[in-house]
Amino acid sequence: MIIEANIRVVNTHLIERKWAESASPKKYYEETETDDEKGTWLVLYDFKGIKPNSKFWINLKRIQALVGKGALIQYSVFTTDSKRGAITAVRLAKHYGAQVKLFKAEEVII
Repeated sequence: MIIEANIRVVNTHLIERKWAESASPKKYYEETETDDEKGTWLVLYDFKGIKPNSKFWINLKRIQALVGKGALIQYSVFTTDSKRGAITAVRLAKHYGAQVKLFKAEEVII
């Protein structure tokens, strides 16, 4: 019985590891073929009816590190000045089951 429990833990760990690798922000970033148009990019995402996986937040922080600049405005809005970084965030959010919209914004100073 103890051996079976150990086997389950190992198998679960391997599955989680493979799944985490498939959601690699670095991989998504490198695969994104676009000019890195600068601007204010807003990624809006909504996990309707589901709670986002905790790895989503970890991977979103990895995107921030990749693009050098990016921030969460609130739990459902990510902003960056990199189009490539924004598209990477869109792909990541979709991977985790979110509905996603991408906008290019212009800041208005009042």
